[in-house]
Amino acid sequence: MSCDFFGQRSSRGFTLAELLISLAILGVIATFTIPKILSTQQNQKYNAGAKEVAATITGAYQQLQLIDGVNANTRFGDLVPFINYMGRDTTLSVNAPPGYGNYSCGSNFCYKLASGGVLWTNNNTSFGGTTPLSSFYINYDPDASVDIPGSGIQFWLFYSGKITTVEDIPVGASSSWGSVAAVPNGDPSWFSWN
Repeated sequence: MSCDFFGQRSSRGFTLAELLISLAILGVIATFTIPKILSTQQNQKYNAGAKEVAATITGAYQQLQLIDGVNANTRFGDLVPFINYMGRDTTLSVNAPPGYGNYSCGSNFCYKLASGGVLWTNNNTSFGGTTPLSSFYINYDPDASVDIPGSGIQFWLFYSGKITTVEDIPVGASSSWGSVAAVPNGDPSWFSWN
């Protein structure tokens, strides 16, 4: 312990080396945590958007059921008037569900949503039947870009009004183009119904 001229204890501060080591440790911690935090936030945003899309599709189905009724020939295009979208685009390329790479809107329409995502499917695919397992699919790309192949999600709407994702398709499901056998590999890692 040392004393200054007036007999008071002098306190010793941190040295420059100690401060630099502390900053280096904080930098290493930030390098590993900040990207994880950003990724988690993005995944939560995508997940919320997908759940909103599922609710929108279900709501559109219910509206169509009340107004015109639903039958074996009901197509995604019949639901579109009941979906709030910003515009249609045939020039976009978007991410498809896992196992499919990317998709060009081309002859099919992509419906841009206010959330920044895009709904896309073949407007002419219908239920193809009136059993509870008759269905058609609707794809959703949460960020409307071709950044990460397989980061889109595929929803299946059933004649009964139920909506699922690929991982929950029941055995025996069918569409106007046949049995639902060739489906993507599953849901993207960012999606969860919980």
